[in-house]
Amino acid sequence: LVAHQIQAVKKLAGPSSSLPLVVMTSDTTDDATKRYFSSRENFGLKPDDVHFFCQHSAPAMGPDGKLVMHSKHALEMVPEGPGGVILALNQSGCVTKLKS
Repeated sequence: LVAHQIQAVKKLAGPSSSLPLVVMTSDTTDDATKRYFSSRENFGLKPDDVHFFCQHSAPAMGPDGKLVMHSKHALEMVPEGPGGVILALNQSGCVTKLKS
């Protein structure tokens, strides 16, 4: 849906306009998301206009406030979520790409 909206805005702005799409993924969804976009030819967007970045992971906490264990010696890790979006965007290099 967002890709179609970007295409509509680009039609209004002209063929030389650039309006990037930035997609946040996680460690578990990054490869599959990139493959999905590729298999759909970026939904008609130019490859240079589609940027992916991976959010950080953080230890999971249960409802009791205790850390959740994945196994006896490893914490369960979950995507950090929107709270870390600015840091993840910056560390991924997306901010630099978008500025250029």
